Amino acid sequence: MTNDVLEINVGGKLVFVVPTYAWRIPRIVEEWIAKTKFTGDVNAYFVMNCGDTIGNAKKYIKQLCPKKGFQ
Repeated sequence: MTNDVLEINVGGKLVFVVPTYAWRIPRIVEEWIAKTKFTGDVNAYFVMNCGDTIGNAKKYIKQLCPKKGFQ
């Protein structure tokens, strides 16, 4: 998955559905988002599941979004 980093033109809402893994979004997903160029609508939403708590996932997502220009 991390090798497929073609440009993605977002025509609507950008929604990432990911599990909570070790109290964060999976690193492989975070790396893929960081390497992939997203154009178009930059309003990103993250839907996460968890067994108990999302831990520090919100902190990592809040750090990632400005780097990618997501709202």
